[in-house]
Amino acid sequence: WTTIFHYSIVHLESLNSRIGVLCGRLEYDGVGWIALAVSRDKQMVGSEAIVGLPEDKTVLKYNLNGFASTFVNAMDNVKQTLIHESIAVEDGRTIMKFAKFLEEEGEIPILEDGLNHFLHARGSSISLGYHSDRLSFDLDFRTGAHISSTTSPTMS
Repeated sequence: WTTIFHYSIVHLESLNSRIGVLCGRLEYDGVGWIALAVSRDKQMVGSEAIVGLPEDKTVLKYNLNGFASTFVNAMDNVKQTLIHESIAVEDGRTIMKFAKFLEEEGEIPILEDGLNHFLHARGSSISLGYHSDRLSFDLDFRTGAHISSTTSPTMS
């Protein structure tokens, strides 16, 4: 299976602050749900994911509190702060787009400068279920360097 992760860090300027945003596009060469999670320790449990569900046409943030699907829960509405999110299936490819603030209260921060631990998973159906494939990788946005714990998605 092939997944490509396109990303960019941008900054939103306001009167007294500068807010970092991760703009991402995850492309999977197949049809199914897809997810990208940030993790403190490269483990699923305790991580926070962005999950795209083609069946529901939703891209939401989830808490990964356990391995069973009953422990994979969408965050409360107040935590659903993604911008420009979308999920689509085009010509047999699943494409998820999103923009996420790098730092959000009570969530694992995404570092603009430093190593981030990411998890990627996808399912073989358009509704959320057990992942047919998964991997973890480290990424430093400042340098573009990534280190694979397992086979890594293509970065650009």
